[in-house]
Amino acid sequence: MPHLALEHATIAYGRQPAVQDVSFHVASGEILGLFGRNGVGKTTCLRALIGQLPLQQGRVCYDMQDISTLAVHRRALLGLGYVPEDRRVFGRLSVRDNLNVAAKQNPNDGTGWDLARIAALFPELDSLMHRPAGLLSGGQQQMLAIARTLMGNPQVLLLDEPSEGLAPQLVQRIQRTLQDLKAGGIAMILAEQNLKMCFALCDRVVLLEKGRVIGQYTVDELREDPALIMRTLGIGA
Repeated sequence: MPHLALEHATIAYGRQPAVQDVSFHVASGEILGLFGRNGVGKTTCLRALIGQLPLQQGRVCYDMQDISTLAVHRRALLGLGYVPEDRRVFGRLSVRDNLNVAAKQNPNDGTGWDLARIAALFPELDSLMHRPAGLLSGGQQQMLAIARTLMGNPQVLLLDEPSEGLAPQLVQRIQRTLQDLKAGGIAMILAEQNLKMCFALCDRVVLLEKGRVIGQYTVDELREDPALIMRTLGIGA
């Protein structure tokens, strides 16, 4: 069964619809990619899933329950985590304090996230625990944004352009991290324009154009249709 689903959603900024009749879902241990040029509604969908934007029509379902009216913090408690495009780290707080702010009581089965487990996942952050987050590099801040979200013990991660502005070696580092998280059973929805990264990570992709879904494909299906890639992203395969 779908772990998280957006069903027939229409979402607007004021009176202007940003997305219309959009539906997709993601299951545990799966990565779903949202593809499309800037402004087609990828971020809007993620913000609606986490509860930052209300739905005009449709619903958000999590574990077969309608959570469309739940506040952001209630969705986080259920198991949703959001890594926004601009990272939103607390610049004046240390790395350690950024992580502790988001910490959630761990389950008794040893599957929860704590500082030790974060340090094992991101060794780069371990030596920076006392550094103000605002002094970190862009790649380090992206690692911190993901790590801070993990401290809430999410079952589903929503990631908005995690590779944007990063050097290729840092993109590969983030990619390996997401692969490790996927292997651990976390579901992810990835809004991203880095085609190589998406092909390496995603199981399925949703193509968005002008606020509507124009198709859902496996990665292999999309890889075999360069004309569709050109139309949707404006780049060659």
